[in-house]
Amino acid sequence: MFAHAVGMRLFESKKLNWFEDAYWNVIGYQLTHVPDSREVSLTRDPIRRFEDLELENLESVIIQENTHINNVLAILKLIQEKNKTVQAEDIAVIFLDDHSTIYGYIDRLALLITKNFGWEVNRAYETKAKIANSVYISNANNVKGLEFPFVLCLTDAILDSYRYRNILYTMLTRSFIQSYLLVQNDNHLQVFKAGLEEINKNRCIKTIEPTEDEKLEIKNTLLKIQEESTVSYKEFLEDIFLKLKIPKKCWKRFEQALVQAEVERFDKVKTEKFIKANKEFYCE
Repeated sequence: MFAHAVGMRLFESKKLNWFEDAYWNVIGYQLTHVPDSREVSLTRDPIRRFEDLELENLESVIIQENTHINNVLAILKLIQEKNKTVQAEDIAVIFLDDHSTIYGYIDRLALLITKNFGWEVNRAYETKAKIANSVYISNANNVKGLEFPFVLCLTDAILDSYRYRNILYTMLTRSFIQSYLLVQNDNHLQVFKAGLEEINKNRCIKTIEPTEDEKLEIKNTLLKIQEESTVSYKEFLEDIFLKLKIPKKCWKRFEQALVQAEVERFDKVKTEKFIKANKEFYCE
C-alpha cells in the first residue's frame, strides 16, 4: 500500500496518477468516499505471499532520514539479530540515484560489510546477476523482476518526476518481508511518515480524489510520457538542441556536461534550463 501511495503521490496534493473506482477494485482496493467531499479512503487486506511467514506485527516499511554508512551497517546488524537464519543473499541495498558518487560509497560500504559481517558483496551493476552468499548491491537498473526478504532503498531526496516515482515504487516492492527507505534530507518525509502510520494503524490510505480537470491533466501527461518513452535519450537531447538552436559542434560537450551535472535523464524542464544557463560556456 505504501509503495502505491508514494508512487502515485497519494499522500500529496498533486497526484501523478489516479484510477477509476472499478480499477481500484480490480487491484484489490475498496474505496470509501466521504460524503460531500473529495476525501477517499483506500483499504485492502494484506497480501500474504508466503503463508509460513509470521508478519502480522512486522513493520513492512521503515523510513529513516539517514543514509550514512554507519546507519546502513546498524540496520544490517539489526536484521541479522532479529532473523537468526538470515543469509547475505537475503538482503539487497538499492541506490535510487544513479550518479557517480554512489560508487565510491558502495566501495566503502562493501569493505565494511565484509569486515563486520563476513559477507561477500555482489556489485550487481557489474555482474548483472544474483550471486549466492552475497549481499546484492545495485543501482535501480538491475533489480527489476528480483525479490529479496529485506531491501534497503537509499536516495538523496524524493523527487516528483514520474520516472523517479515509478522507480521508487518498483524498488519498494522488491521486498517480501521488510523495506527500508533511507533518505538523506527531504521535506516529503513527514508526509510519508504520517501516511505510513495510517496504513500501519488502520490498513488505510487517506487521500483526496483529483478534480475532473486534474484527472484530465494526469491522463494527458501520462499519454505524453508514453510517447516520449519510445524516444532514445540521444533523440531526446537532439530535439532539445534543435529547439534551442544549439550549434551541432556543441552537442557532445553538452551530453557530457549533463551527465556530470547529474541532471535526471528525460527531465525536459531541467535539461532545457541547464542548456540555456550554460549555452555561452559550452558554445564558445
